[in-house]
Amino acid sequence: MLAQDGRPKRPGHRPDNGDENSDGVRDPDEFIPDEHGSYYLYEETLEDYRPVNIVSVYGKLGIDIPGKIFRRLTGSDITIQTETTFDINEKSSAPTSDIFLLNLSKFRKKGKTTSGDARIQEDFTVPISDGRGSVRLRFFRFDTYNAEYVTGAERRKQEELSLRLRLPVAEDYDTEFTVKHVLWDRTIENMPKGDYRVKSVSGDAGISFYPISQTKLGMNFGGGVDRDRISAIMATYFTVKPSVTYRFSGRGRIETSYTITSVELDNFISGMRLPYTMARGQKNGRNHDISVICDYRLSQRMNLIASYTGRKFGGRKFENYARAQVRALF
Repeated sequence: MLAQDGRPKRPGHRPDNGDENSDGVRDPDEFIPDEHGSYYLYEETLEDYRPVNIVSVYGKLGIDIPGKIFRRLTGSDITIQTETTFDINEKSSAPTSDIFLLNLSKFRKKGKTTSGDARIQEDFTVPISDGRGSVRLRFFRFDTYNAEYVTGAERRKQEELSLRLRLPVAEDYDTEFTVKHVLWDRTIENMPKGDYRVKSVSGDAGISFYPISQTKLGMNFGGGVDRDRISAIMATYFTVKPSVTYRFSGRGRIETSYTITSVELDNFISGMRLPYTMARGQKNGRNHDISVICDYRLSQRMNLIASYTGRKFGGRKFENYARAQVRALF
């Protein structure tokens, strides 16, 4: 069987069924099985199918550094806990022997890689206050590459450096403080309007109170400054979040929270597109978020899960979402 240009048609070829775009290009995310059950990925034209290989690698390594190593510096035994986690996934039309596994920093821009992502996280934790509190330093990096778009390949990157302090104030009070620096980067071939490069500096502080063993009351405060180096937009935001959690003895829990976030934008002109990573996804003005989640065990084999979400972005109307389901184990 020959194509219109005289070349043999690839397995999985189908005649025109009206699903293509006006230029004869099919959905790039479509997988078409051939007569033997193998899957071929459509890349450019109806005559261009290639077998797809999918590779996933995941790993975690934890090491505790004995405190006696730092005794001369600190005067006491302070154990440092380290944990390294990495996760790599790639979907490629290249031969199995050519698929990359360990390139954490950058994906191939040219070649046969269709899409993939790689993430690595490194944590250094130091217990304090007799183990009731801790100081954690985290480095996180995420890279993704997606060449399945007709308009061109998309690359996204996230780099995060954060310092978190957890410290008990009293028997019934816990506090947590976090300072974070994040970089979000996105580039799209042939579509520079979708590019952004956002730098963010933020801080959060929270306190938790346990009046009784089943109840937890929380109050969180946060704020930050995000700046997009491409559009020069700067977002300043502040947030307040009270929350309540009640645990049913041996049966489940119910969690409620209300978050109000105030956002101010500089160098923003009407009609401009605000990168969704800025201001934690909130809009210019005052934003409201209400969340209620209930997970209750009706019996040994049945669980009730219900949730409600209400949100209001800036000057928009309030949006309400509710969901309930019963899970049964047979």
